Amino acid sequence: MFSDKLDALMNITNTRNSDLGKGCSFDPSYVSRLRSGSRELPGNSIFAGKAASFLTRRLDTDFKLRGAADITGRPDLADLDIDERIRVISEWLISDSVPGIKSSGITRIARDASVPESGAVNVLGFYGNEGKREAVLKFFETIKRRGKPHTLLLYSDENMSWMYEDPRFASKWNDYMNDLLRTGSSIKIIHSFRRDMTDLMEAVSKWLPLYLTGRIEPFYYPRLRDGLCRRSLFVARGCCAAVANSVSDNTSDTATLFTDDGALTASFDREFMNIAALCKPLLATIRNSDKDLKNTKLLKRMQEAADKAGRLIICGSGEAFPFIENPESLSPQIQTVKTSRIPAGSTLVIAPEVCAFLFAPDGVTFVIEEASLLSVLTDFITE
Repeated sequence: MFSDKLDALMNITNTRNSDLGKGCSFDPSYVSRLRSGSRELPGNSIFAGKAASFLTRRLDTDFKLRGAADITGRPDLADLDIDERIRVISEWLISDSVPGIKSSGITRIARDASVPESGAVNVLGFYGNEGKREAVLKFFETIKRRGKPHTLLLYSDENMSWMYEDPRFASKWNDYMNDLLRTGSSIKIIHSFRRDMTDLMEAVSKWLPLYLTGRIEPFYYPRLRDGLCRRSLFVARGCCAAVANSVSDNTSDTATLFTDDGALTASFDREFMNIAALCKPLLATIRNSDKDLKNTKLLKRMQEAADKAGRLIICGSGEAFPFIENPESLSPQIQTVKTSRIPAGSTLVIAPEVCAFLFAPDGVTFVIEEASLLSVLTDFITE
């Protein structure tokens, strides 16, 4: 249905009715009616072509492109030039088939689920930190009972002491996460960094074993927030959700709500994806064999970064650079830093103001290119 496709694409690109109306020279109220389905697209309308051109040009991040590729059923979308991309999306918008309106990616879950009739729904309330742990365990147990892989959407900028103050719960959390990933589930996670680079390094350290599965997409919100109003969203797409709010660091006397209602879960799904559309990828992931770590492709990328930066900072808790025999060949200026802040078995290589490479065990490399993160990462390691 045209309205579902238009709405999905506008959600991905974070486009308002007024934005699209202005960009295509149509009244925003007309856009609103087409988007809601209250008005059908006329057969001779030029709106679809103009909308496709405008919205395609707003696919300006890898995250948005992946979402568009998902809903259009074109995994090669990012490889097309802009004119071909516009043509593909224009044809998809007006076609009768809807292969892309599905449960993965940045989409409307379904119109009948996402715009439900108001009324009572199944919601359970849990209170305080202990209640929050109970709600999250119920969240995991509900997913497990369904017996199939799910896409998990995780976001929290709340005080995480509720998780770590109970070691048994923290262990159960890790067990559930590993089991879900092992059985085919995937995770989109938005990390929150409110204070300094310590938040980033703690997050990378805690999530590193799970990153190694290759089934996690990590993102972060790049702007500072004051931390007054906090939010947690744990969503298993098409299954259930646990959500909570708190003020500042106080989670001890707040409620966590759990629901397995389809329409309500879908609304939390959309809330997460609206946040994700404002975020940036935290790490690019390169999966290589041990042999590949020594071949020209990765070395060439590192050499280019070293040449541009003029120096390298090599950091680790043990042997600084175990998989390259002669690191001095990359740069005449090498600074070696031994630090326990890097997870055991991993090596961090920073080309200041260019990029950083985190070489993890099992042949996985994470690449950080965001300028603001690089700056604080360099300061954090060398202070």
